[in-house]
Amino acid sequence: MSLFLDLGQNHSRGRFGGLVLALAGFAAAGAAAWFFLENEHPLPPPLRVPELAVDQTEPVAPAEPAPADPVAKAEPPEAPPPTDAPADLPPSVAELEQQFRAAGSVEDRIELARQIADGNNTGAVRALGRLLQLERQPAVKLALLARLNDIDPEVAPEARLDALAFALIGQPRNVRIAVLESLAQIDDPRVGPLLQKAMTTDPGREVRNTAAALYRARFESAAR
Repeated sequence: MSLFLDLGQNHSRGRFGGLVLALAGFAAAGAAAWFFLENEHPLPPPLRVPELAVDQTEPVAPAEPAPADPVAKAEPPEAPPPTDAPADLPPSVAELEQQFRAAGSVEDRIELARQIADGNNTGAVRALGRLLQLERQPAVKLALLARLNDIDPEVAPEARLDALAFALIGQPRNVRIAVLESLAQIDDPRVGPLLQKAMTTDPGREVRNTAAALYRARFESAAR
């Protein structure tokens, strides 16, 4: 009987050992298959995520742009809009007097005498008086006297009277008569003595008669 028990135990042990050997063979076969697959198709290495480096330096301020070159970048100024050119100013009395002295023709001097008289001021009266003393042509002298009468009688009466008194001496006859007629238009007490002097001292009878007639018309008729 003990013999049968030993045989049964041996038989059980044999079965268990076979199972262990079978399991061990299966594990060895699986490991071999895994090794073969791994070598045949190796798995890619795991991805490594790079660590972000933290910049611990101080922030750098952005560089300021260089200033623009005012010479190179400057644009030319815009031209001002065109405007009408100012009208030329008329020449002064002094300029006209100089032109009169330089003028060669009688017509030019007569025209310049008119322009001088257009000034209608003291300067014009004095300029005409000076030119009356210098002029040699009787026609121009008469034009100067006529233009002197065109100026307002209230302008420079002293200068006007002096110019006429000077023109009573040494002038042509028709010029002296024109001077007497100009004197008779002036409201000044000195006109009477000048007419009386011409009545008695002028070498020309016509001039003396003209002076007498003007004196009577101006002073004797006013006294009646």
